[in-house]
Amino acid sequence: MLFQLPVDVNVQNLYYSIGVKKVAVLAVFFVNLHIKLATMELLVVKERLHHYIEHADEDKLNAIYTLLEDEIETSSYAYDENTILMLEERRNEYLTGKVTGLSANESLEYIANEIKKHAI
Repeated sequence: MLFQLPVDVNVQNLYYSIGVKKVAVLAVFFVNLHIKLATMELLVVKERLHHYIEHADEDKLNAIYTLLEDEIETSSYAYDENTILMLEERRNEYLTGKVTGLSANESLEYIANEIKKHAI
């Protein structure tokens, strides 16, 4: 855990001293911070592994593959029945013109506007 109150902190006294709303805001802030840091750490690990694999010699690649071979060979993603039905429905709506899609540029513009609007 990245943030933990010291053992001697009385949460009830904390509520009374700074207010319940501020404690809730602090809690949300620290939970979000923990999630962001954990995600960043995972991304760094993936990036470092990717870089290592890209530059590894053949013997090291074979060793890594041997360690992970069973998992690599058996890992396949299959959609469940509900997801397949939803995807087929969305495809049919697009093909019949009931809904329209966005181009890549339109999608990027939409995302940029949402970020500005919500100050993300």
